[in-house]
Amino acid sequence: GGTWDCGHYRSVGASPELRFEPLNAHRQCKRCNRDMSGRVVDYRINLIERIGQEAVGWLEGKHAPKKYTIEDLKKIKAHYRAELRRLKKEGA
Repeated sequence: GGTWDCGHYRSVGASPELRFEPLNAHRQCKRCNRDMSGRVVDYRINLIERIGQEAVGWLEGKHAPKKYTIEDLKKIKAHYRAELRRLKKEGA
């Protein structure tokens, strides 16, 4: 019955290039995300079950820095707003 955050397996501070990577961002309770440093060990175990060892290995690898334009960010925002509307509609 709590509220949710977008929890990142690889933190935005440590891996800003993965900030908008869908494989790196999942629903996480606010308490775990904010007060318990993301509970990264449990997060990793559950993430392997959810997306597989290969995908987690990819997340843990090196990635080139990303340089987003304002237009890129607007497109990302529009995409996720549309997703939120779709999910809300499905839940109704």
